[in-house]
Amino acid sequence: MTKLLFILSSVIGGYSEYLENKYYSSNSIDVVCKPCAVPSSSSVIWLPASRPPCLHPGQPIIHWPDSSSSDSSSCPVPGLPDIIHSSQLSLLDNGLLLTKERVCFFDGPIDFHYDYVCDGKLYRTKMRIGHSIVSNKKLETNRVKRWARRRNPDANAVHFQQEKYVKELPEDTPIETVIASVKASHASSQPLYYSMVAPQDSRSQNLFTLDTMSGEIRLAKSMDREVLDKHILKVTAYERVDPTISASTTVVVHVLDVQDNSPIFEKDSYFGEIREDAPIGTTVLSVFARDLDSGENGEIEYSLGEGNGKNLLAINSKSGVIQTAAPLDRESLSLIRLDVIASDKGEPKRESSALVEITVLDVNDNAPVFASDSYNVTILENITLPAVIATVKATDEDFGTNGKVHYSMASSSGIGGLTIDYSSGEVTLRERIDAKNSPITAVIRAKDGAQPALSSTVPLTINVVDINDHAPTLIAAQKIITLEENVAIGEEVGRVYAIDEDSGPNGIIRYSMEGSEDFIIDEDSGVIKTTKLLDRETNGRYSLKVTARDMGTPSLNTSTTMTVILKDINDNAPIFDKKEYNVTISEEMPRGSQIITLKAVDNDEDQKITYRIEEADRDVFSILDIGDQGAILSVSGELNRQDHKIRVEISATDQGGLQGRCVVNVFIDDVNSAPYFNDHPFSVKIAEHSPIGYPVITLKAEDHDRGDNARLTYSIDSNQFFQIDSASGDISVASDLDREDQATFPVVVTASDHAIPPLNTSTQIEVILDDNRQ
Repeated sequence: MTKLLFILSSVIGGYSEYLENKYYSSNSIDVVCKPCAVPSSSSVIWLPASRPPCLHPGQPIIHWPDSSSSDSSSCPVPGLPDIIHSSQLSLLDNGLLLTKERVCFFDGPIDFHYDYVCDGKLYRTKMRIGHSIVSNKKLETNRVKRWARRRNPDANAVHFQQEKYVKELPEDTPIETVIASVKASHASSQPLYYSMVAPQDSRSQNLFTLDTMSGEIRLAKSMDREVLDKHILKVTAYERVDPTISASTTVVVHVLDVQDNSPIFEKDSYFGEIREDAPIGTTVLSVFARDLDSGENGEIEYSLGEGNGKNLLAINSKSGVIQTAAPLDRESLSLIRLDVIASDKGEPKRESSALVEITVLDVNDNAPVFASDSYNVTILENITLPAVIATVKATDEDFGTNGKVHYSMASSSGIGGLTIDYSSGEVTLRERIDAKNSPITAVIRAKDGAQPALSSTVPLTINVVDINDHAPTLIAAQKIITLEENVAIGEEVGRVYAIDEDSGPNGIIRYSMEGSEDFIIDEDSGVIKTTKLLDRETNGRYSLKVTARDMGTPSLNTSTTMTVILKDINDNAPIFDKKEYNVTISEEMPRGSQIITLKAVDNDEDQKITYRIEEADRDVFSILDIGDQGAILSVSGELNRQDHKIRVEISATDQGGLQGRCVVNVFIDDVNSAPYFNDHPFSVKIAEHSPIGYPVITLKAEDHDRGDNARLTYSIDSNQFFQIDSASGDISVASDLDREDQATFPVVVTASDHAIPPLNTSTQIEVILDDNRQ
């Protein structure tokens, strides 16, 4: 005993030197990049000695490797997987790996299989985990074990790695497939063997086989989920030396459904009847199918297949109830024949079909229909009686008595002796019809044999051919029509009316007119209208010939003559010969002088025109009315020399107030007058010996004329001593002046205009020289 305790102490002490109290060894874990950092499947992750040899569900195993547990340069993308799929393991967000079932490490390291998703891709691998003490060391030799066992009997020496094994298998899993491998261990490493029973259903026992040495369970026969969807097996591990020492575990196999069954209808064919007047939504019949699969593989949806009348029906996809989806019409489709389809939601989808036949029962919903919307017959007025003049035909799409048609006369007012055959529809005329009443309409009824019956009617129009032996007679036609000349275009100015005792085309009258294109007559009504604006001043009297003609063959007609007289209205304003007149007068024209005679013309009758001045630039003119001769424009005021053009607007107004206007432009000719000098001194003093160019005086003259008549030029008579600027009138010294030689100088200055001939005026000044010695 002392020796055993020494050995255990040595083992635990040796491992405690390099193991820390963590979930995994402090030694570096071999990491593979896939691309996430995952433990290598070929290396073993050793749990520290502080961990128990058996872990229960939910206990941590290791912390997921990250960059701190491996060489960061070997994994460029270290980190946790996105998600892990495993029946043995689960991974928390912080990287802690937990057990999902009970696990024991007595028999050495255990392989944990799992799938994981990293960067959107699925990977599959495994990791090996072992316990640092119970998995690697033999605590004692067989002799020591037997000795310890005799003195320390242990009824719980056998342990399964898991208390329960739960597996899920598709029902089409191949035979010989390993479905589970149970593993038990002995505390003293005694050899074990396994046995298996099916405690709940003996059928499970026959489907599986157990390797008594390895604990491997295989599928022996094909599974069928529809027969049994869950198998419970009890596996027991016995110690070979002492079979009384054992342990058991449960293996639960859930059989997953496979899409291996198609829906099956309870009937191959379904038959039904429905009246054609059934409202939309009426239930016709119900179908039913079942599918032995489970889940979506066994979930059935119903639909209608192709066939006559598919658009008339609708099926509830879940219940299989078939109802009407549109109005029915037996006459269009009397038998609806199509397939109904039941399909599951499996992958791939499986389906089956059954026949559906629905007979549409007749209802009296169709009235008889005539072959034509109306019937028209034409007979001669001397037809031999009795005579079959027409045969009508009606059909009814209903069945049997509902579609049997009979005929009768619904209305024949105005027609004596008109009959119809009850069965054949022949119409017979037995009395003569007056052509004047043509056409005459009768109404024929067709009725079916149902109760209550449906019926329809059609008009029969009888036309009697007339003989054209009467000409139209004009009974309303004005001989003389008096109009005002301003009547509007298209206005009615007269009307004629004629009658014809014949009938039909022979009694239809058309009107025509000739004599002027200024009027038009409506050929049907005889209404006479204007086609344009009338003008009495252009044409004051019209003679029109109006003819009434029937439409017979040959045609007969009657004519009359109408006279149209236009009354004058004041619709013309006075008009001058010109819109604008130009006259030229002298600025010296005396008052009362006549300038121009103006006359305006008015096309209306007996118009007296009044003239007046409406506007003038200056009030220097007057106008004199001289009756039919017009009016005289004359000078009534004094004209100014500054007047060049005076605009005068003159109006002519008739008795109705209509007015015309013209403009007289009066141009004033200039009369040349001599210029005159402004006031100036008669003497001027300058110093003797003043320099040449020295200014003496400036003389200015004025001329009230215009143009060249007012343009002035200056000249001087003493060019020897003085000079003058011809344009400005500036006088300056022209030579040296000495008072001792001559003390005063008389100078004559002349101003001349540029008229033809020119006019001028002169003035004289005296230039006095002052003595410089003063």
